[in-house]
Amino acid sequence: MERMERLPLPADGYTWKQAAEERKIDPETVDHLGRDKVAYGPTVKQSFSPYFGGPIFITSDSILNGFHVLFEDAFRNREVRQIAELKINLETVIQQARANLAKSPFPAGDVAAAWRHAQLVVGPALGLLGSPLSLFDPDAREEIQNQMAKVKAAQSVELPAWLGPATVKLPALDYRTCKPVGFYTQDEKLADYFRAVRWLQLIPFRMDRDVELAAIGMLGYGASQAYRNNVETYFRSYSEVLGETDDPGMPEAADEFQNFLFGQKGNPWAASLLEKKRWLLRDSLSRDAKTGGAIFELPVNAQDLLSKIQFKVLPAYRLPDKVLFQQLADKNLEPDGLAVAAMLGSSFASDHFSHFTREQFESAMGGTPNKKDKARPRETPSLYDDYLRVLSTLFIASPSDAPAFMRSEAWQAKSNQTALGGWAQIRHTFSLQAQRSEFYFGISIVPPGFVEPNPEFFSRLADLVERARGVLGGDRERWDTLASVTRKLEALAHKELRLQPWSLADERFLKTYGEKLGFVMGYAGNSYEAPNDDAPRWAEVHHNAQKDLSLAVAVGRPRLIYILYPWNGMEILCTGSVMPYYEYESKERLTDAEWQTLLDSPKAPHQPEWLQPYIAK
Repeated sequence: MERMERLPLPADGYTWKQAAEERKIDPETVDHLGRDKVAYGPTVKQSFSPYFGGPIFITSDSILNGFHVLFEDAFRNREVRQIAELKINLETVIQQARANLAKSPFPAGDVAAAWRHAQLVVGPALGLLGSPLSLFDPDAREEIQNQMAKVKAAQSVELPAWLGPATVKLPALDYRTCKPVGFYTQDEKLADYFRAVRWLQLIPFRMDRDVELAAIGMLGYGASQAYRNNVETYFRSYSEVLGETDDPGMPEAADEFQNFLFGQKGNPWAASLLEKKRWLLRDSLSRDAKTGGAIFELPVNAQDLLSKIQFKVLPAYRLPDKVLFQQLADKNLEPDGLAVAAMLGSSFASDHFSHFTREQFESAMGGTPNKKDKARPRETPSLYDDYLRVLSTLFIASPSDAPAFMRSEAWQAKSNQTALGGWAQIRHTFSLQAQRSEFYFGISIVPPGFVEPNPEFFSRLADLVERARGVLGGDRERWDTLASVTRKLEALAHKELRLQPWSLADERFLKTYGEKLGFVMGYAGNSYEAPNDDAPRWAEVHHNAQKDLSLAVAVGRPRLIYILYPWNGMEILCTGSVMPYYEYESKERLTDAEWQTLLDSPKAPHQPEWLQPYIAK
C-alpha cells in the first residue's frame, strides 16, 4: 500500500519497461518511449480521465482544455443574455430611424431607396430574433421573408438584386456560412441568434454607392440618438473579449452620421450626399482640397477611395491569426496551422512548412500591410490577445535545469500540437456543448507524479483565468478552482525545476488533480467512470473562394501521453493527456456532432504529417 501511494525508489527494483508491460503498452509505443522519452497512447473521453492512475504528468494540454470548457460555458451563458440585447437595440435603431425619416426635409422620393435598403439589411436579423414584420414597410416584407428563408436553408451562394452589381470584393453572399455550429446548435433561440449575427456580418454598406451610404447613415443617426437616450448598447460588448473589428460598425456609424437626414440647411439631397462623401474622405484629401475650392468638389479618384470604406451593422473581429492568414493569401500562399505556431514563436513550425518556405513566410509577415494591419499596442489587450500570449510560452526555450527530453524534436512537436489544439478550441467561436453535472463515488489510491516544467505558461494562464472570470462571470466556484489550480501548478513547476521534493500537501494536490480538473469541466465526484463523449471540436478558420474549400481545424478525443520523467536517478513512466490536433481542407462546415461522426468513420482525416513520426501506428 505504501508503495502504491508514493513515487518509486531505486530500492524498489522499479524499471519503466516493467511498468510499461504491466500497463500493456504495445511494443511500438515502448520503442518510441525509449527513443524520444515521449509517446502517445489510445484516446479517452475527457482530458481528466488519465489522472486517476499514477504516476501522472500534468500537461499544459489538460489544464488548457479545462480552461476552454469553463470559458465556453461562461461565454454560452453570456450569449443567451445577448439575444434579447441585440433584438432590443436593433428595434430601437430602426424605430428611431423611421421617426427621423418622418421629420426629414428631403422629399420621400429621394430617400425611399436608401430606407428600403436599410430595412432589407436589418429586417432578416430582427425577423430571425422574433420581431414582427409589421416593424417594416409593406413593400419590404416579402424580400425580408425571402432572405430569412435563404439564411435558414444555408445552402446557396448568390447575390440579391438589391446588393448588385457584383464586385470582386462581394461577388455573392455565401448563405452556407449561416449554418449554426458549436453550442449554437443546441437551442433554437441560440441557432437563430447565430443566423441573425452572421447575416449582419455578411452585408456591407459600401461608401461608393449612394443608396448604401444613405442607408447606414439613417441607421447610424438612429443609433446615435438611442445612445444619447441611455439605451444599453450591444454593439461594443465583444471588444474586451475579441479586440478590434474588421470594418467600422454601428458605434462608428453613430459617430459618423450624427444629424444625418438633415444636413446643411437648404442643401438638396444629392448635395448632402456629396458633402458626406467629402467628410468621409477627409483623411485622404490634400490640404488644398480641404481648405479651398468648391465646397462639394471631390478628387478625381474619389470613387476608388470611397470603395475602400465600408460599414457593417455587426462586423467580424480582426483576430491576429486572421490578419496573418490574409497576408499569406495576398501573396498566394496557402495558410495553415503551422503559420500560427510560427507567429507564436515556434522554430519547429518554421522548419516544417509545407505550403511555403521560411523566406516566403517572413516576407508575408514583413510586408507593408495597410494601415489597419500595422502592429500597434492596444491600451488594453483583448482576452484573445492574452490567450495567444499564453500559447507563446510553449515555445520559450526550456530552462537549463529542465529534463533533457524537453529539448528534443519530439517535445517540440508535442508543444506545437498543444498550441494548435488550444488555438482550434479558441477558434471554435467559444462554443460549448451543454454539460451535465455528474457525481460518482469511488476511491483512488495512486502515487503522485510531475508537472510540465513550464512555470511561465501556468503564470500567464492564471492571469488570463482571473481576467476572464471578471469579464465573463459565470460559475464563480469553478473559476476560483481553476485559478487556484493554475497558481499551484506554477509553484510546483518552479519547485520541480529546482529538484525540491514534494511536500505532503503537494502530493495530495497531485493525487487529486484529476478530480479538480473534472470539477472545472462541470463534473463532480472523484472517479468519473462515465464522462460525456463530447470533447471533439471543429472550426473553420479560412476559406479559399477559388477552390470553394475551407481550412478546418479541430481537436479530437483526448489522447494518453506517456512520459519518461528523470527523477532520483531513475526514469519514471508517467501518464497524462493531450488534445490531438487536426487540420484539413473541407467542402462542408461541420457541427461538432458531424465532426465526431467523421472522426469515427473510415474517412477520418489524419493528424498533420509533422506529428506522424512521433505516433505509433
